Parts: sequence; structure tokens; C-alpha cells
Amino acid sequence: MIIISTGKGRFIVVFLIINFLLFFLVPNTDNKEPFWLALGLLVTALEVFLLDQYLKKTEKGRAVREKSTGREMILKPNHSLYFINIKYWPIIFMILSSLFFYSYISS
Repeated sequence: MIIISTGKGRFIVVFLIINFLLFFLVPNTDNKEPFWLALGLLVTALEVFLLDQYLKKTEKGRAVREKSTGREMILKPNHSLYFINIKYWPIIFMILSSLFFYSYISS
């Protein structure tokens, strides 16, 4: 499987794999309920959100002056996974988590 990421976007996959192992494979139950998968996705969403906040706070952009107009721009690094910016991944994980919670409650 090819993982397309820029910047620190690869940490999203690392968080997802670690939480999948902790919350879905580790609980010693015969019935693998979607509750554990939903909880793992929820924790992953929290971790990715905190990573995004940390990166926004600590990374400073570099100033670049445009030659033709003389305007100064600040370029900040881009962190994404599969061309989706890191700030949108917590929302995706929360939606998936709510779907698994709903399937757990309805069964």
C-alpha cells in the first residue's frame, strides 16, 4: 500500500495503527464489537487534533519576498495525508467513530 503524505502527515497513519492495536486487538473478548474500533478512532482524532495544534504553535513560516511586486509572504509547511490537510483528519475520524458507535448502539 502506498502512503502519500507531506510533512508530518505520516504520523496520522502511525497514530491510527497504534490505536487500532490498542483498542481493537488487545481487548481480550471473543466478540469484537465496533465499540472498541469507535473508541480507537475517537482517540486517534484527539491525537491528530493535538498534533495539528502543536504544529501550528511551534512551526514558524519563512518570509519570502516576491521580486516583481516587492510583497513579503510567509510560507508555512504543509502537512497532509492523501492530499487531505492534517486539520481535516480529526473530523473524518470523528464521523467514522460516530458511525461505529451508532452501529454498536443499534445492534
